[in-house]
Amino acid sequence: MTLTKTTENGASLIINEAPFGKVIELKKAIQENLKTVDYSMDILEGEDVSTALQNMIGLLLEIDTSYRTEKALFECLVHCTYNNAKINEQLFNDLPEARADYYEIIRDCIEVNLRPFMKSLSSQFPILTVFGEIYQSMLSQQNGESK
Repeated sequence: MTLTKTTENGASLIINEAPFGKVIELKKAIQENLKTVDYSMDILEGEDVSTALQNMIGLLLEIDTSYRTEKALFECLVHCTYNNAKINEQLFNDLPEARADYYEIIRDCIEVNLRPFMKSLSSQFPILTVFGEIYQSMLSQQNGESK
């Protein structure tokens, strides 16, 4: 899968799937991040939305501060381009304006490379599809959208 888009800041971004071994390392790194964060699905039983958001923020911070995850992300990103330049750490020095798109680039890299695993996982465990729909609904509400 390849994602070709214009970033929110107007740059051309192409995110390609990385080789399987690199994607597996990214998946394992993010799984390690998940294990360190206290999260629950108690929102189904009335957990306060702010608690769920705090848990989500905790997970995002864990991913963002993990050296293993950062290394795995950049191993995947070398197969991608930003305004026709290969994405690596040096890109953010050469094109400082790319820093404004950093989190968008990271999010898209994770999505492109891990989504195929999630599709397979949710087909094996249908309850995960329900959790995914709840999560998407929460994101829509957070962004002020309605279904």
